[in-house]
Amino acid sequence: MSEIQDISLTAKQHEIVHAKVPRLVIEAQPGSGKTRLLVERLVAGLEKDGFKPHQLVAITFTEKAAQEIKDRVIARVSHLGSPQQAVDQLWISTIHGFCRRILKEHAWEVGLSTTFSVLSSEQTIFLKNKIFKQTFQKLLQEKDPALSFLLTEYGFYKLKSLVMGLYEKRFQLRGVTDPRGTAPSAQILESIFSVFQKIESAYQDQKKQKNVCDFDDLLWNCFDLLKSHPVILKRYRQQFKLILVDEFQDTNDVQRLIVDLLAQGPSLMVNPFIGFEGRMSLFFMK
Repeated sequence: MSEIQDISLTAKQHEIVHAKVPRLVIEAQPGSGKTRLLVERLVAGLEKDGFKPHQLVAITFTEKAAQEIKDRVIARVSHLGSPQQAVDQLWISTIHGFCRRILKEHAWEVGLSTTFSVLSSEQTIFLKNKIFKQTFQKLLQEKDPALSFLLTEYGFYKLKSLVMGLYEKRFQLRGVTDPRGTAPSAQILESIFSVFQKIESAYQDQKKQKNVCDFDDLLWNCFDLLKSHPVILKRYRQQFKLILVDEFQDTNDVQRLIVDLLAQGPSLMVNPFIGFEGRMSLFFMK
């Protein structure tokens, strides 16, 4: 069954599916068969390279795409013993799902409980707004000098937009300017950072009390775990023999850092061929 379907690949597709190189980037238009290539590469890893399911990683942009790949792999390896069980062991998910799975295994190393849950995007926005209002009122009552200064400079709504936007920028305060042209830039930066730190501290405390993480926590905690624990990083580098990333052009900085950490290492340089000590990284881009 596998050989018949494999023959239907074009020469170029066959070359990609069976490439023995440490890193490969595929640029293709939507509808050109990227998902099929990704599925065929996973199947080839299982059937021809002799990899175990837990050694293969496929990172997708959406949960829907991840499920589609799982369904297709099940259909392709249905002749094997227990295809559903095998696919369940594969690391096929979004980058957030991937990080969550790692953190569930190493929760204590990053100060989490193994029973932590993940906030939805809507829950995250709701909690951030709630914490902002509570902390804002508290700082007003305390007549916080940094907040008073910023309210004079920006007003409430612009200040809220700026502070909430820092969650997306991960504390990057470059480019913040004085709208009235009257205050030293350093004073504005220090004041914004002071207020943001207090709001962020309250936000982190609330998540810890509720035993929850947001999507950014999954990424940064996973990155910190791998970066700060060489033994854990080595374990996953040795485990993952094939890393496939779909829609790679849409990954952000920390997502790329996580993939790069896992895809590199001495073993990759010593023996870059698939199926031995190296890992192959396959990136699919539009």
